[in-house]
Amino acid sequence: LVGGFNPGRVGMLIARTGFGKTNFAVSLAVAISKSYNVLFANMEMIAQDFYEKMMMCACKISFDQLKKKPRDRLNDIINFKKQLSDRNKNIYYTEGGTLSVDELRSFCLKIKKTTSLEFLIVDYDQKIEVKTSRDTPEWKALQIAVETLEKMAKDLNIYILLLAQEVSGDVGASKRSKNATSVVLRFAKGSVSSFDKTKPITEAYAEISKNNDVFYLQAIKN
Repeated sequence: LVGGFNPGRVGMLIARTGFGKTNFAVSLAVAISKSYNVLFANMEMIAQDFYEKMMMCACKISFDQLKKKPRDRLNDIINFKKQLSDRNKNIYYTEGGTLSVDELRSFCLKIKKTTSLEFLIVDYDQKIEVKTSRDTPEWKALQIAVETLEKMAKDLNIYILLLAQEVSGDVGASKRSKNATSVVLRFAKGSVSSFDKTKPITEAYAEISKNNDVFYLQAIKN
């Protein structure tokens, strides 16, 4: 869809509030970590909650299963804990506080001192600490922040995926922030009737379509 997550670029993932951006991004981070080092800038959850969310996504289990029936998936849980140990670590995460772009850069550089870093996920745009003023309202400050992330992606040769809230099918906080991105993906849900049935569909799509609802990624900028 997007030609790969190539270093030196910034991508954006948008979806409605509460739709599942973080779950999607955590699952992506877990998948990426099998081949590359990834930093997840978690600016919403306390460290323990984020750790458990990663565990649920990695092991494909619910919160209840993790808390009440962990023995059912004990091997998967143990293996993922090993992946997060210092010896095998290839997925890093921050502990829930808001961060400026400079602080994000510092985290990346700290990791790159001892190992490689290929991927940074930032959750989410409006949590980035920015300086506002009469001449620089929040939307403009966010635009500048994304432009600075683009420069950082090039300087550090990493791919940055920035999560953002969707409003009416577009980036909610600062539409101009899209200018600094190479791709904007919209995570959404639609009915089968809204898709062109003349085009071939995959077996997986056909299976999902039985309930007449389809979750999809739309490249609104590519």
